[in-house]
Amino acid sequence: MEEDTAGSFSADQLEELNVAQDYSPGFRVLMERVPSQEWLFVIRRDALQSPDETVEGLTQKMSGHLALLRELTSKTDYAKYEKTIRFYESLATFSKTPSSDNEKELKAQTQNLQGDNEYFELLAGVLGD
Repeated sequence: MEEDTAGSFSADQLEELNVAQDYSPGFRVLMERVPSQEWLFVIRRDALQSPDETVEGLTQKMSGHLALLRELTSKTDYAKYEKTIRFYESLATFSKTPSSDNEKELKAQTQNLQGDNEYFELLAGVLGD
């Protein structure tokens, strides 16, 4: 190729001439996947606003949310998300199929969240022992 003429490069020529510079000046774009700010709305909607949803379908949805959060968050943050999701899952399960076992599970999940939020302390008092 002559000095002052434009021309195209083949992939082999790019490698040979080292035209693509890894450390060239410019800016880099970094994208980070994190839970949405509306994550709790999505959980509540899926748990409480799906009257035709079966308990098995609800459990699968919540497991899917938990799997995604496990991928996106640290272990410490995941534990916080998991407690909240388990609470809404147990609340929806109890509302769809009220039973003493489901009531016990709801109370247990409420107690898990008592220290995190005053609402759950009040709710635990309403649900009783």
